[in-house]
Amino acid sequence: AIGMGLSPTIFTYNALLNGHCKDGNPLNAFALLMEMCGDDAACPPDKISFGIVLTALLRAGETSAAWQTYKRMERAGFEVDGRALDTLARGLCRRCATDVSALGDAKEVFAKVVASGHEPVSYTYCLMAQALARGGEMDAAVALLEDMVRKGYALRKRAYTDVVRALCDRDRVRDALQVLLLVMIVRDFVPGRNAFEALLGELSRQGQWADAMAVYAAAVKRGVVVSWKHLGREALSPEEPVRLGVL
Repeated sequence: AIGMGLSPTIFTYNALLNGHCKDGNPLNAFALLMEMCGDDAACPPDKISFGIVLTALLRAGETSAAWQTYKRMERAGFEVDGRALDTLARGLCRRCATDVSALGDAKEVFAKVVASGHEPVSYTYCLMAQALARGGEMDAAVALLEDMVRKGYALRKRAYTDVVRALCDRDRVRDALQVLLLVMIVRDFVPGRNAFEALLGELSRQGQWADAMAVYAAAVKRGVVVSWKHLGREALSPEEPVRLGVL
């Protein structure tokens, strides 16, 4: 058609974009969309164009291309709906597991989700807390967990375990204990073995044997089987009173 001198309209382009996506080729649709965004493009994309491609990329797990599409859409002055933003935020949070530099993008999109009035789902909250912990933003990670508890959201064991581990890695064992208390007492939730063992390892490393025994006792009381490997003879000494009886 172009060879014949015809100029495709936005309806033609959107039909082609939709066809690529339905055929399972969202990256082909993305490439075409980027052509439409070019400075010399005769037919710039509209909101429908962006929506077709962004949705397909998110479904396919193509987070990098989805992020670029989102930024292009934003620069063009189009708003992204809250559900798509929520999905994009989750994808960016997962990327933080291998690329911490994606944390800034994840935080930006998460903030947009909240600002849009679309409350992030529990899974998005958990992934965001994990991403913050991986990026070393511990205060923000703990605050997010506290916000989840306050709102009554379900907590994933992997999320608070990652936060507890990251706190222990940074010698913030008191804060790690507070997270454990938050989970067990406020939410009446039984933490997993990994969370208990991360705390036991750090408390033992610091020689806080009484507190280590209190954490061990709390695990046993709740039916969680944890290893004794972190507890030495010092842990069995009655010299120091247990300060964490609340566990």
